Amino acid sequence: MTVFSFNIHAEVTEKSISLLSQQIVDHLSRDHDEFVLSEVIGSDIDKNEYLPIDLQIRPHSLIFENLSATERKQIKLLISQVLSPKGYLKLLTNLSIDNDLSKQSDRSTKHAIKFYGKPSTGSWGFKFEGYHLSLTFLLENHEFKFINFFIGQDIKMLNKTEFLPSALYNQEAQMGSDLMNGLSARQLGKTYLSMNAPNDIITNPKQSYRIQEKWGLPSKSLSKKQMPSFEYWVMQYLDLFNIQLIKRFIDEVKEHKFEELYFVWSGHLDISNKNFYYLIYNDRIIIEHSVRDNHIHSITRITF
Repeated sequence: MTVFSFNIHAEVTEKSISLLSQQIVDHLSRDHDEFVLSEVIGSDIDKNEYLPIDLQIRPHSLIFENLSATERKQIKLLISQVLSPKGYLKLLTNLSIDNDLSKQSDRSTKHAIKFYGKPSTGSWGFKFEGYHLSLTFLLENHEFKFINFFIGQDIKMLNKTEFLPSALYNQEAQMGSDLMNGLSARQLGKTYLSMNAPNDIITNPKQSYRIQEKWGLPSKSLSKKQMPSFEYWVMQYLDLFNIQLIKRFIDEVKEHKFEELYFVWSGHLDISNKNFYYLIYNDRIIIEHSVRDNHIHSITRITF
């Protein structure tokens, strides 16, 4: 039996995460004949395909639910090192919802883990994904290259559980709605795209179109009164990740006073109407939130 020797009270760094991950990889390699480390170069993680494609388990993945209790605990520990307590709670809640829904329907709620490259080298990646859930990150020379966190749910199915969709997934959306309702007519003309919300988040790898440069309202156009609301809105998403790991990124955003971001909105400004979409982005961050009919999709992507 493998004994993991990771100090959960130690400072979290890229190197400490690599150390923990190498311990996990060594254990999985010994106890699971089907476990294979994937190459980083040329893989889906190298291409930054950050969403579950067709909701299928990727080759060389291990089914999370089939792992031992100890193994699942270590995977959760790894995830908790990358996400903040807030982000980790969102992920655990989504897992709990999926477990609940699996008892009520024939829908597959399996989740998978996959490692790319040897963590001990400092250049490696990890993916945890399943239905409406994906956490992906890639390191290069012990420094994060990107982190993507996707979460969503089927509202119709969610209503069959004890969980409230608005409390879980739309708190941040309400902040955006409040900001939008306080914009001037000229500002709305820049940021408001259409009454018709897209069918899904537009950076879905299956979509045929991509974000256009300088599309929407630049945040530097906001007034001094509006800017704090915008900053708070953006920070709700950055706060999903461990501050120790993304501090340099946040420091750069704050150094530029949140002025190098753009945002757009489509659909209803009243988020209780369900169909709406918004995007906050620049060349290093993408925040998307889509509510269409019965589906909620939300993703935060950071490129370092």
